[in-house]
Amino acid sequence: MCNSAIDNLLHRLAVVNLTHEAKGLDSYLNTRAKLEKLHDTASIAILDHNILEEIYHVAKGVKWFKFLCSYYNKQSTTSPAIVYQEIYRQHFKGPLRPPFHIEFRDKADMTEDWYVSLTEV
Repeated sequence: MCNSAIDNLLHRLAVVNLTHEAKGLDSYLNTRAKLEKLHDTASIAILDHNILEEIYHVAKGVKWFKFLCSYYNKQSTTSPAIVYQEIYRQHFKGPLRPPFHIEFRDKADMTEDWYVSLTEV
């Protein structure tokens, strides 16, 4: 993890939950397809269980990120999605690469306005 995010909960949520774990949602279908080609049913079962946990982790990250944004920035009209994008740009060089699993991200309350503009960083 980025050292600069260790002591800042808002940044940590952005880096871990909203970026790394969200990319786990995006890679699910590709990973599952590879396991199906190998007929690895045991790993598929684990992956299918794990994806539910990943959606939950991203959803909790979004929930707490929104809470912290409202708590620390009571006077600000900047949306949490914009705050996330600013933090992403501080910690990562280059764009956020598609593809995105929009259905899973939506289930986690991380709608496209949070990340699509980051594909053009």
